[in-house]
Amino acid sequence: MKYAEETKQEVNRMRKKTKEIVYELNAQGKSRKEIAQIIGITEDSVRYHLRNKKKNHQKICEKKMVVEKLKAQGKTIQEIVEVTGYNKSTVRYHYFYGQIKKDQGSNADRHLCKTCKWRDEKSGSIWCDYYWKTKKSRPCEAENCSVYEKGDPDLVKVEE
Repeated sequence: MKYAEETKQEVNRMRKKTKEIVYELNAQGKSRKEIAQIIGITEDSVRYHLRNKKKNHQKICEKKMVVEKLKAQGKTIQEIVEVTGYNKSTVRYHYFYGQIKKDQGSNADRHLCKTCKWRDEKSGSIWCDYYWKTKKSRPCEAENCSVYEKGDPDLVKVEE
């Protein structure tokens, strides 16, 4: 069973690498036929990867528009997650995209977030999980955080 899982992971890594190579060669102006010959895959596989790239881009643009529209209506990240069912990280990304500037606030580079007990440790990011753990809105922006507490996020008890 373990071998099958490792094989599946290796196939996924190879597929991802193939996809990236297809995108790169396409950006260089190579035809589908040329790409297929260079990589050693069929033209149908090249067509598949290029078609899915366009579909994924459309999905991302659609999510961005939905998040921006709800944000303009005054919805919080939590409310947008509940309404749309999107992943919390996806909503955060589109909610704050283009707004974070390095020269704003004492924590603009998020250096405090890396050691804060409220950080979202499970996603491997430095996003703040203050709301999810306390069920209270954070009273500040991350750039000028007033709820920072150094600590291990795994030791914080989530309020029900």
